[in-house]
Amino acid sequence: MSNVVMEMVWRDFILFSAKDKRMVELYRKETGNSLFAETPIERTIDEATGALNDNLFSFARWVTEREWGMEHAPAAFIEECGRRDKAAVQTVSQGM
Repeated sequence: MSNVVMEMVWRDFILFSAKDKRMVELYRKETGNSLFAETPIERTIDEATGALNDNLFSFARWVTEREWGMEHAPAAFIEECGRRDKAAVQTVSQGM
């Protein structure tokens, strides 16, 4: 399959997983993170602060590593994971 087709299949897998209550609950249990805020005010805050995007990215990474296989993820996603890992290490090393 071409990369474009595989990227679409991976994206659909992430979207399917985000709608699967069992998978979302397993994510919460394993990571302690919630995928979606529980109250309207929390959702509004998450959307305004960008936390919603961070939550979705975190879930996409978790489900990709756990179920899909990072080696089969789109290159851009793998690169973004690396960029975020590097930024997190720099933040920690700067004492923030």
